[in-house]
Amino acid sequence: MLIRATGQIRQAMSFSAGAVVANMVLAAVLVRGLHWGVRGAALGAGLAMLLYCALNLFHLLRGRTALVLGRPRLYFDWPLTREIMAIGSSAFLMQATSFVRQVLIFKSVASYGTTAELAFFGAVYRIYGFSLLPVFGLLQALQPTVGINHGAGNYERSQEAVRVFRRAGVGLLLLISLPSLLFPAVVLHLLLPAATFAAADLAHFWLLMLVLLGTPLASTGYVYFQATGQAQLATTLSFGRELLFVPLILLLPRLAGLGGVYYGLAAENVGYALVVLAATTWSFRRTGPLVAQAS
Repeated sequence: MLIRATGQIRQAMSFSAGAVVANMVLAAVLVRGLHWGVRGAALGAGLAMLLYCALNLFHLLRGRTALVLGRPRLYFDWPLTREIMAIGSSAFLMQATSFVRQVLIFKSVASYGTTAELAFFGAVYRIYGFSLLPVFGLLQALQPTVGINHGAGNYERSQEAVRVFRRAGVGLLLLISLPSLLFPAVVLHLLLPAATFAAADLAHFWLLMLVLLGTPLASTGYVYFQATGQAQLATTLSFGRELLFVPLILLLPRLAGLGGVYYGLAAENVGYALVVLAATTWSFRRTGPLVAQAS
């Protein structure tokens, strides 16, 4: 995170890629070669993380970044600490609410569906989450890009970065989700090879993969609020999303059975994306005078 914040995004990415490769190699050696099983997988992951930490620390100590590390001192800068806590709490809240969401979702599926339908939803959710991974990579590059430009007073460039990453995210998700939209049964059989899918199952899967395309509209805006210090707005959006999600996931399954879970997820994602898009547009317009002054 520190290296990305100094603008050396490629260097940070190379360290991450190196750790992933090391994890794969160590897992192959420890699990398959030495037959250590789960213990070998855990040890490989731990050693890969140690390598990742060592690469980052060595890079920072060599003075190859704009960040200079001096002698360690423990003290609190309270004004700075409050800002860090405000921004960090919004990120923490997003992760915490995501956990609550998953608990409610799978509880609803277990209550209104059979064991086979629960397994089907697990496969759908796994494909859905896996498809989002490249977008998370884009967001890691977006946050320092927005933060650096906003901090330097390049407000227009900061906003343009959000628009560029938004378009790139939608385009990337379109490429990723295209096989699922065109051949849903084929994709699902990769995880459930012996399963037989009803038309309603494929329609539910198709609906969620279609809604997936709008995810960058919300995620890029949320990252923009975090990177520009608008922690209160980001926190409000996280709470607001839960206020939208909980009634939908509790009421729709009562009305439409298991299909209500899919409809609730789709409606919540669309509604949240539209709200964040509107909030981002409002924030851009509010920064308009600063853009004109900077130019």
